[in-house]
Amino acid sequence: MFAIKSVFAVLVLYETRLEDSSTLMSLNRSLEDAESELDMLVYNNSPRPQDYPNYFKYNRLNILYCHNPLNGGLGVAYNFGADLIKERSDKKWLLLLDQDTTFSTDFFHKTQIAVETYPCVTLFAPKLFDEIGIFSPAKYKYKSGHRLSDVAPGIYHLKKIVPVNSGLLISKTAFFEAGKYNEKVKLDFSDLQFIERLKKIHPSFCLTGAIGHQNFSNNETDVLKLNLRYSFFCQGARNIERNSPLDSLIYFLLAFKRGISLARRTKKTIFFKTFFIYYCRNRRNSE
Repeated sequence: MFAIKSVFAVLVLYETRLEDSSTLMSLNRSLEDAESELDMLVYNNSPRPQDYPNYFKYNRLNILYCHNPLNGGLGVAYNFGADLIKERSDKKWLLLLDQDTTFSTDFFHKTQIAVETYPCVTLFAPKLFDEIGIFSPAKYKYKSGHRLSDVAPGIYHLKKIVPVNSGLLISKTAFFEAGKYNEKVKLDFSDLQFIERLKKIHPSFCLTGAIGHQNFSNNETDVLKLNLRYSFFCQGARNIERNSPLDSLIYFLLAFKRGISLARRTKKTIFFKTFFIYYCRNRRNSE
């Protein structure tokens, strides 16, 4: 039997108040529906701390609060949470979360059914939507995800389609067997990097019947914010592990293509400088 008390959740915040996190609010509703509670690490990557004690209760969530002003990225947060429960026999699962996903009320109910139906599977994921349509899971091709028009719940091979970070439920054992998250890949590619590691030992995952909607907008017009985001993209493409020279070419093209797209969109050339600094120059320095 799957029990919510065997799950430890890790929620990563950045420049968002805890009470404004749609992920937190929707999980609370799902816990109310399941009549249960959940232990959670809230890992704040923002420059400034929030006024919370180290341990506190928030409705049905038992929260451990941690602040890292250096913003180590998603991998640092997820690995920190995993290390906290590594020796705890009562915690069997990690639930990985971002801050802005609204999950269906039946999230835990559908997850429980999936885990009990497929006891040998180590990775479970909800179907996630944004303003365009399904964005997770996605077809995996040339080291990136491509949207699917539809996908039904069930078992899928990680070589064919891949889920993103938010809402991933993974067994603690499999998490450590995969070598945890690559902390050099802070944001973009962090989930793909982890899947690359995991599929070598656990090649399949289960898409549950749970649904999530992410507040994900591509309408940002602030060039400085776009450029900062692009710098993380370049760093992720630079630091992700490579298995062949072809991998290096693909990641180079992905980063360069993103820079061209942003330059065309904003009519600014700053993105080419960012590409050179955060991908080309730093790539040479790391080799």
